[in-house]
Amino acid sequence: MEALSRHIELTTHLLTEEEKSFWHFIRIEPRKWIYPDYGTEMVEFFVIAIFGDRVIYYDDIEEGFNISEYKEYGKLISGGANQNDFHEYISHLFTFISSGKP
Repeated sequence: MEALSRHIELTTHLLTEEEKSFWHFIRIEPRKWIYPDYGTEMVEFFVIAIFGDRVIYYDDIEEGFNISEYKEYGKLISGGANQNDFHEYISHLFTFISSGKP
């Protein structure tokens, strides 16, 4: 978790001021959530942000950031195999949300 927090801290400077504000609004301290449908085993990923019924988490297997829905705190519903970097993911997400498109 220290390496993840350090990576986020070191790359936050790549965000615009608006993106930084957005990030500070949705972020949480990284917490492990379970993802029960990852192949044949249950795995845990670090969730770093919550917004509505979605979270941003770090997949340390694929080494990238992803988004998931959730209904129950602590349990991811869906996932991806993206290998997005933190600042790119926050930037794309901010652009998508601020565009006002569903």
